[in-house]
Amino acid sequence: MWVAGFIIFVSLFQNLHASPPRKLVGKLESKVESKVGRFKGEFRKLSNEVIDTMKDSNDVKTGECKPYTLIFVRGTWDKPGNMGIAVGPHFAHALQRVLPGGKEALAVQGVRYSAETSTYFQHGSTFGASELTKWIKKACGCSKTKLIISGYSQGAQIVHRAIDKLPQEMADRVNAIVTFGDPEQRHNFGKGLDAKAKRICYDSDLICKEIAVPVGAHWIYELKTKEAAEFVAGKV
Repeated sequence: MWVAGFIIFVSLFQNLHASPPRKLVGKLESKVESKVGRFKGEFRKLSNEVIDTMKDSNDVKTGECKPYTLIFVRGTWDKPGNMGIAVGPHFAHALQRVLPGGKEALAVQGVRYSAETSTYFQHGSTFGASELTKWIKKACGCSKTKLIISGYSQGAQIVHRAIDKLPQEMADRVNAIVTFGDPEQRHNFGKGLDAKAKRICYDSDLICKEIAVPVGAHWIYELKTKEAAEFVAGKV
């Protein structure tokens, strides 16, 4: 059963990678439009310029210290760039619109890792988790920044992995956690962080039910980035 599920999962990801998930969205969005339709125009139609600017973000790497810092982990096959294009740029853009100071107040850092299907079945890439921890540690060097950690799909798994091994003094610096399409959504973060965390999952997203079939609502979490940003604004 596990092997069969793995083959189906790999096949789906390969097909969707060859034919971008956004082509699938048009056929599926009517199922969720009643809940999030009023946001789709604003958050699904970001200009190519905005996405191109944010898909590879390295503010922490370059030493930027700003009032707020977002560290984001993209999902499986979400390429190009260390932010991907499915959720990361949309979430960063939404945060810029709700946080005081806007774009100039938010440092954005993506986590670069291979984002392959195989590590999804290992509860997320261990290398990705170590990279996330590295950027959290460096961001903590900015003593006044409010730290936001986020991940989508396998990226959410990586957030869980990293938090599990994060020293308490670093965990105390985290102000908000948001996961999208989280395969580990039933698991607590611990270390006093659950009250600061929001797990965003559609009821129809099988990935959130630990069923490895990434179809339907799993591809449209950009529609939830305004909700996520408003949650963060209430925590920082």
